[in-house]
Amino acid sequence: MQERNVSLDILRICACLGVIMIHAAGSPEHHHWIEIGTTEWNWCATLDALSRWSVPVFAMLSGFLFLNPQKELPLSKLYGKYIARIVVALIFWSLFYAFTLHSACYPFGIQEGHFWYLGMCIGLYMAMPIMRHIAQNKFMLSYFCWVWLGCKVYFFFGNYCTLPFDLSHLLFVDYVGYCLWAYYLSSIVLERKYEYMLYGLGILGMVVCVFGYIDTKDPDCFYGSYVSATSIVTSFSLFYLCSHHNYDGGKSINKIIQTISECTFGLYLIHMWMLIQVIFRVHRFVPNSVYTVLISAGMAFIGGLIVTYGLKKVPVLKKWIV
Repeated sequence: MQERNVSLDILRICACLGVIMIHAAGSPEHHHWIEIGTTEWNWCATLDALSRWSVPVFAMLSGFLFLNPQKELPLSKLYGKYIARIVVALIFWSLFYAFTLHSACYPFGIQEGHFWYLGMCIGLYMAMPIMRHIAQNKFMLSYFCWVWLGCKVYFFFGNYCTLPFDLSHLLFVDYVGYCLWAYYLSSIVLERKYEYMLYGLGILGMVVCVFGYIDTKDPDCFYGSYVSATSIVTSFSLFYLCSHHNYDGGKSINKIIQTISECTFGLYLIHMWMLIQVIFRVHRFVPNSVYTVLISAGMAFIGGLIVTYGLKKVPVLKKWIV
């Protein structure tokens, strides 16, 4: 039996924290609770920019798990277990948000903004049988990954100049590339110098993203896109680091990390509700600042983790809701 990679569990937890930080830091920016261009706004933008790798990493972790040839994935299991679970969770939590936040109940509730990721996951899972065939052919895997990366770099430079031709309608779609790159990176071993170069590019990606946010003064700038060159190199470097260097904190610590990691799906679903409950209350006692963001994100993570852990004690809810 293959040993569990605890480093990937840590990466999943950090990615979940990153998503919460994006939404916590984005709130004062988008609602102008903090004036754009001020020092406080720059700090919030920095926290947002430093967390942008989190969503791509979630996609990479899915690819790493489902593209493993040792994992059997018949269509009956893919649709009956994994896709069905996401659909049920989406309907349930949409209704929950509709009842508790909007005082209304539409046929499937109100589509909360962060639920776009669930729809994307369903699409990824539907494409997984095709990706598994690609992953098992070394030439096709390498070809797809490098052409996908070339297209993304090409798009990125299109933000600085007029490109001679448009590649936006190619088959090499966004998150499929992350899935296949995860499998590709996990299957290769880089020489030490190239490994360090990859880590250097990851740090550079974060730095460029931070200064891009501050320079453009735009929370929606292309530097923060989940498929920008900055997000790609950062997510690649973090995934390679964790997939090739397994942390071992001992039986007890590893068990705690694994337990928290298994709560991240439910935590993702409920964290926006937690943030909404927390952030307005925190603003009553703490002036609008970067500290407000940090406190709100921390409280939302801890509160969401407690609720999710409790829900997972109920077998039916554990299987379908969290």
